[in-house]
Parts: sequence; C-alpha cells; structure tokens
Amino acid sequence: MDTEYYVDEGLLSKEQKEQEKHANSRTMYGLYGLVAVIGLCWLMTVGGLFDVDRKAIDTVMIVSLVLTVVPIIAGHITKMEPPWYKYLCLMCLCVACSIAFLELSFHVVLLYAIPIIFACQYKNRFVLWFTYALDVVLMTAASVIGFSMGICDLNVLFKSNYRLDYYLGPDGGFQNIVFNDDPVFVLVFYAGFPRALFLLLIVVMQQFITEKSRNDAVRIAQLQKESDTDLATNTYNKGKYEEMIRDYYPKAGKVAVIFWDLNGLKFINDTRGHDVGDAYIEKLADTIRMISDDKRRKTFRVGGDEFIMIIEKPEDGEPESLMEYVRKSLDLETLRGMSISAASGFAVGEGSNIEEVVKKADETMYDNKRKSKKERKN
Repeated sequence: MDTEYYVDEGLLSKEQKEQEKHANSRTMYGLYGLVAVIGLCWLMTVGGLFDVDRKAIDTVMIVSLVLTVVPIIAGHITKMEPPWYKYLCLMCLCVACSIAFLELSFHVVLLYAIPIIFACQYKNRFVLWFTYALDVVLMTAASVIGFSMGICDLNVLFKSNYRLDYYLGPDGGFQNIVFNDDPVFVLVFYAGFPRALFLLLIVVMQQFITEKSRNDAVRIAQLQKESDTDLATNTYNKGKYEEMIRDYYPKAGKVAVIFWDLNGLKFINDTRGHDVGDAYIEKLADTIRMISDDKRRKTFRVGGDEFIMIIEKPEDGEPESLMEYVRKSLDLETLRGMSISAASGFAVGEGSNIEEVVKKADETMYDNKRKSKKERKN
C-alpha cells in the first residue's frame, strides 16, 4: 500500500509550453491588427481621404509587412516552440510601432501600449521588462530621428504635409503657409480619428487577451491542484508535503504536527483484499479532512496509510482535541463488519525546525501504537 497518486509533472510542463505557444499566437494577432490599421490608413491616404506624405506612409506599410512576414516564417519553421520566439514577436511589434511613430508623427503614440499589453500575458516577468525597455529605447530613438526626418506635427493645424526642414528652410517658412480655416474639424478628424482607431485596437486586443489568459489560468490551476493532490483521498500528496516542508513551513513560526497511521492494514489487505484496505484508508482520510480547513490546517498523505496534519499557530490543546475527534469518529464507524482505528501522535515546535517536529510526532505516534497493541493483548 505504498502507492502514491501523482499527475505526471511532464503534463504540467507540456501545458505551460502549449500556453506559451498560444500567447505567441495572440502576439502575432496583435501584429496583424497593427498592420491592418496601418493598411487602413494607407488606403485612406491613397484614396485622398488622408493628407499624408506618400513616401512616409508607403515606408511604414512596407516595413510593417516585412516585420510581419519574419515571425510568420520563423513560427512556421519552429512551430512557435523555442523560448526566443516570443522575444522575436514582441521585438517586431515594438519596431513596427516605432517605424509608424517615426513616419506618421504623434497620431500613433498610443501604439506603444500594444507591446506592453501583449507582454503581460507571458508568465515570465522578464518578458514584460524586456519589452518595456525595448519600447522606451525605440520610442526615444523614433522621437529624436522623427524630429528632423518625420512628418512635422504642425501639419495638423495647417493645410500641408511638410517635414520640419520645409518650415525652417529658406524656401519655406510660416509666411508661405495657408492656415487651415477649420482647425477644430482638422484636430477632431485628423488627430482624434486616427487615435480612436488605435485606441479601439488596444481595447479589443486587451479584451481578447484577458479572456484567453483567464482560460489558460484556469487550466493551469486545475493541473496544479491535481499535481498537488492525492487523487484517492483528496488530501495533499507527498510531493506537495516535501515542497511545503522545504519552502513554506520553515518560515511559518510555531507549528503543530499530528501523525496518523491506520491500525491493522496488513491484516485487512491479507484477509479482505486490497480494495477493502483502500476503503479503510479513504475512510480515515475523510475523517481527517473534516477537521482540515486548507488554511491553518493542511493534511498530507505521506505513505500508504500514513497521514500528517500540520497546524500553523496552534492554540493550546488544539492538537489533542483534533486527535480525540478523529478517534471518536472512527469508533462510530464500521466497514464490512470491522471496526476502524488509527494510532496518532503529535508534537509542537518552531517551523524553522519542522523536520524535527515531524520526527518527534512520528515517534510519539509509534509509541502510542505499541502501547495500544499491548493493551489489546492484555
């Protein structure tokens, strides 16, 4: 009866990798959306609705398409599996935003939020900080370069689409500019409308990511619980116990440990069969779970018929009262005509010495088990 129930750790790792592939796909959808909006602006410029320098908008359109094709090809070859693929996708997204900002001026400043939004979906926080740093560098570079090479922001208020050198050159200057006679319309349509398009894109992307990421989180939580749980008894398994002993309880302060071991399991297995033995184990586990709250009191199956409860910040007399509750509850139970009983013992100490506290509880339990056998013989 030393069998333990685990969910294959490889399954959890496989699911996490699969979800990163899903995140990569969503990042690519973001790049597609960006190119689609830029394409819409390009079509409006070609159709004469937007008055934007053709060379500038053509450059943005071509570069954006190239930046989309690169991760598509890389994803097809690698199946989006390598860890570096997410950085490639986010890098192309950042560069596309910077090129658009450089050539199309302050209309597209909201685009810089898009890479950050998509970086948030990855479990590794380094990805977010990498994207943030890249965003800041590229945005700063685009602002500096665009000041002299990009479309000048003054064009929003004037009937023009000139670059900065026109306004400062000998053949240009403000004396040659015709001021727009309806600046409110220009500001609303040519400044507000493009920003609204990009803002709508951000909202749609955020909703899409939130919904999909929530589904991923639920799936991971389910697998994590299964990997931590002994499926036969619905208590924490030995793997979770060892993790908590190593990482959590040493920092938990005062703790109490109660150890239970089912009496007569070998005899039950030999005379009634292992299915009956399993039923006895489950009955003991059910009784112990009645007094577990998964907060201060956590129960672990650490062997075939051995269970441990660890209590954080125990009250005076709490371990004794819990042991008594289990003893009395089992006294009222019978299974196929046989009574159920379990030996128990406890110890109290500091979490920093958790292994010693567990050892002492184990020793106390076995002392009580030996005393109980002698009493039954007498």
